[in-house]
Amino acid sequence: MNFNDVLPLDLSSTCNREIIQKSFHITKNAGFFAKEMHSKNFSIHHKDSIDLVTEIDIKTEKQIISSIESSFPDHSIVSEEIGEIRKSSPFTWIIDPIDGTTNYAHRLPFWAVSIGIYENDNPIIGLVFAPEMNQFFIGIHSQGAWLNGQRIFVSTCENISQSLLSTGFPYDIRETSYTNLDLFSYFCKKTQAVRRFGSASIDICYVATGLLDGYWEQDLKHWDFAAAKIILEEANGIITTIHGDTLPWKHSSVLCANKKLHSVIATEIAHSNAILKRI
Repeated sequence: MNFNDVLPLDLSSTCNREIIQKSFHITKNAGFFAKEMHSKNFSIHHKDSIDLVTEIDIKTEKQIISSIESSFPDHSIVSEEIGEIRKSSPFTWIIDPIDGTTNYAHRLPFWAVSIGIYENDNPIIGLVFAPEMNQFFIGIHSQGAWLNGQRIFVSTCENISQSLLSTGFPYDIRETSYTNLDLFSYFCKKTQAVRRFGSASIDICYVATGLLDGYWEQDLKHWDFAAAKIILEEANGIITTIHGDTLPWKHSSVLCANKKLHSVIATEIAHSNAILKRI
């Protein structure tokens, strides 16, 4: 897997060329490392009753951070396991070393390395690499989005009854009233089907490719969607909270689809009588 095959774009006049090229290699190397470890025995720890972290999450995160600090020592980092490392540069790398840890722990292939890079909260590049499915998604601000070197775009579906949606459920589903089960049941009856893959970044990227027509989830962390958001928007999709608000730079609900179907889904959510979390 080389850079030009995954991103067939002339970067000679791009001001962030070095960041784009090195972020590709950092993401690729992290994905291949985690994939290699997936075939071996590894330890699993519980953050709570069903929220997992494996030793490979931590080792992959350390590898990514070490690579960033080696190439861009003044860049800030926000990552799932380590938290925030704030530096002087306006550039911030937002990392989920393994998005879909439960899948990873159960040896399912639906997991990905997710890295989004922003400059003063403005998007630069989003990279989502699902190595066991050989799917490398890249979105570059104002340039487009690609899957394995092929341009991608959201679907043209406008009729919710013909749509295929995806969703996810919170780790505190056993304790919270915001389980998302009521919306899941609601949309199962409104659409052709609803799927659950267990990795928010993959879900959003699948909307970007048109494999899915839409995706919603009630409670995500910033690193779950920071990279995929760039890819989705560069594929002509729209992503907001489930209430239609601009995504905040913190944990949030998420709704994404093509521009016409997005408003349809948002209206259905508002009229569903489901228990909705306001974040």
